[in-house]
Amino acid sequence: SGPLAALCSLPELRPYARPINLLNAQPGILNPYRVVAEPEIEHFLDEDDPERAWRREKVLTAATRRRLMLDVLSGLLPYEVSRTAQTRIVLLRAVRAVGGRPDAHPGQVFDALRRDASEHHEHAAVVADFLDEMRERMTLLIPESGADPYTEIRDDRLTVLTMAGLTLPRDAVGREHWTDTESLGVELLNLAAWLTQRSIYERPRDQRKGVWIDEAFFLSEVPTGRVLMNRFARDSRKWNVRVLLSSQIPADFLKIQGFVSLLDSVFVGRLDDDDAQADALRLLKVPVGAGYEQVVASLGRRPGGARLATERDRAPRQFIFGDGAGGVERIRVDFSGPHLEHLVSALDTTPDAQRKEIGHRDIQHRDIQHRDITLPTGQLPPVTVPDPALPGNASGDGNGSEADFEAALEAAADAQLGLDPVPDEQDQRDPEQTGPVRSGSGREDAA
Repeated sequence: SGPLAALCSLPELRPYARPINLLNAQPGILNPYRVVAEPEIEHFLDEDDPERAWRREKVLTAATRRRLMLDVLSGLLPYEVSRTAQTRIVLLRAVRAVGGRPDAHPGQVFDALRRDASEHHEHAAVVADFLDEMRERMTLLIPESGADPYTEIRDDRLTVLTMAGLTLPRDAVGREHWTDTESLGVELLNLAAWLTQRSIYERPRDQRKGVWIDEAFFLSEVPTGRVLMNRFARDSRKWNVRVLLSSQIPADFLKIQGFVSLLDSVFVGRLDDDDAQADALRLLKVPVGAGYEQVVASLGRRPGGARLATERDRAPRQFIFGDGAGGVERIRVDFSGPHLEHLVSALDTTPDAQRKEIGHRDIQHRDIQHRDITLPTGQLPPVTVPDPALPGNASGDGNGSEADFEAALEAAADAQLGLDPVPDEQDQRDPEQTGPVRSGSGREDAA
């Protein structure tokens, strides 16, 4: 949320922090081909065969870019149009024609749609017209000619990405009822999450990193959001990263298949709805229907007549904490200390006409006692990426066909991302766009 950018104004963080409002950022900052980081061979030197592992990851990265591009465009189209088989085919052909290069962008996919010479060329032109109508609202996805927002290199210790003013669909509203603005909002949030994932790979592997994604419900709404969750799980230990996800609805996380098994620690606040309480207990891996729902409902509840008081409740908040190792307990988070007053003010997003805006002029520099804070050491368990089942002679090591080796890698990457081939598809890629880092793409029905 936008108000969290106030963290960057705190005196102890200001020299090392940068807030970025993505909705006002440079065009192309959320280009689907750029938010997925390109793997470096230095990251695979500890593998038994570094080059082979690196090439596998490059193919998977290219497939991910193409899948992400396909999901974004499908999500931006009107629901009735995006669900047709013809739309899936023409989009997949256009995305394949562009390839999975990091320097590609959605505008090239639009051009490929208009060049479609297949039996579906008329439908491809209609899809291109729909997307062109939204081009002005897609400036964050399409860079300006000769300008790449990723050429600037910074080393901020804290980056707060905000999208204040973004319109998201209400809970429990089906995809078919989303407005164009809401569909765009979900896709932009998905791309912003991928942008945070990119920052992980741009830093040294041994450096401790942390990512916090608020309003994480959208990860369960699009297939590439679920792919991102698996990436976070797979790389949490390998890249020394701690991933924090927050949502007001516990069911958002349960929608993601296998997500509960990837959880490490869980914080649950007060919930009044019976179904929400049951979902929270499932996240905590606590039996449902055994009476623990009352504990969740009573967290932080003001006693007696205090519930009707008009004064704001500033009592420390209570949570149920699951440590990931079987321990579950009630905890209290207390920020009442005077040394944390400025932090509480920055994090307080409750509207209050009597409160001043937090800014450079309002924050008084203080002598703050810095303390070593021990962070939780648990991490999401890695997800094993199986080595593709290659043909007997397709080793790529001089003993088999290089083309077969690359084709097998592409097929394995497609299968891992759940991609489907286009029926009777003719490869329409330009010769200069073919290469080992390209693979197919497709789209699942969003859960």
